[in-house]
Formats: sequence, structure tokens, C-alpha cells
Amino acid sequence: MATVTTEPIRLRYFEKEKSVLIETDTTDRFVLTVEEAIEACRIYEERKTLFQTQFNNLLSLLGEWTYHHKNKIKNTFLTIRNTRLLFLIILKRKTYDEELEKELTELDITIAEKPEFSEIPLSVQALPYCEEAGYHSFCQPEWTLEYARLNA
Repeated sequence: MATVTTEPIRLRYFEKEKSVLIETDTTDRFVLTVEEAIEACRIYEERKTLFQTQFNNLLSLLGEWTYHHKNKIKNTFLTIRNTRLLFLIILKRKTYDEELEKELTELDITIAEKPEFSEIPLSVQALPYCEEAGYHSFCQPEWTLEYARLNA
């Protein structure tokens, strides 16, 4: 099968006043100058790099938090719910754990207040012990990370 290669569309700064029309698959249209398009690309790259760094740091922080609470936790997931990331904790017990809820709230506040996580919209939620069908309704199947199963 032949591979079709397409030449990239080249925007050159010396044509900075020239207009560019961008049409999306959702029928949105954007008209920018070449200079504005170049600046938009720069901003996008900076934000993408910032988000990736913050996301990796968040994964580490949540993993450490999970490890330190493994005696009370059955599973933890990072998923998407209502346009935000959701850190979902499934407890080993069916009863309310006030101490764990307090620590989870502190984690949530810490992440929300730290500039190191400014690009991360995150919610946290703990569920009492339930079977997989109970907690999977909180997870977006296409985008769910499960932390290692905890056996403490």
C-alpha cells in the first residue's frame, strides 16, 4: 500500500500580516494573521509542556498518597468526570472513615492551592467498599488509570 505524504502548510514570519483561515471539523472558523498563528502555536506548546509536567507530578503525588493510606484503600483511580480529573478512592470498608475523609480533603486543598498544579482541574471522591460495577459508573472507560492494586 502506498503511503501518501502531504507537504506541511508553511507559515513564514516575513508574511506576518497575511491572513490565515482555519476551519475545524466542528465548522468553527478562525481568521488570524500569520504572526497571530505563530504566537498561538508558541502558547500552545508552552501550555502543553506545562500541563505534561504538572500531570506527571500529580501522578506521583497521588501515588504516594495512595501508598501511605493503603491499609484503608482497596483501589484508586484517576479518571475524567464532568470535564475534570477525578481521583477516585474505593475504601476497604463500608463504613465512613472520618480521618481518611479529612486527609483526602487536605490533599484536595493542597493540590488546588499549589501553583505547581495550576493547570490541573481535579476533584477527589471516596466511595465505601463496593464491587466493580459500583465504582466503574464513576469512571470514563476510555480514560481511566488504575493505581496498582493494594494488598495491605
